[in-house]
Amino acid sequence: DWRGVFIMLGDMPLVEPALLRTMEEALAGPDGIVVPVSGGRRGNPVLWGRDHLSALEHLSGDRGGKALLAASSEKIIEVKAPSKSVFLDADTPEGLDEIRRVWDSSRAKA
Repeated sequence: DWRGVFIMLGDMPLVEPALLRTMEEALAGPDGIVVPVSGGRRGNPVLWGRDHLSALEHLSGDRGGKALLAASSEKIIEVKAPSKSVFLDADTPEGLDEIRRVWDSSRAKA
């Protein structure tokens, strides 16, 4: 009775649990796709309705589901991301430094 799966990048530690809940609530059905958006740009993670699992299993390479997203554009539901965490990953030393800055800033406000 599961509705879908999140495809999350392991190097994006600042994605908020509240965003995941919002995305789950937005999933309209088993053929839906939910993506977070900030500043007009789509980010990660992506919540794929269960009907897309077969197509996802057949992907290869490091391009991920971009082609599948493009082919399923009418199924995409965009939700507002509460922060730029949907773009912050640790692919480079600079990216890791940015994650640390954002983390330290958020802890200082708490």
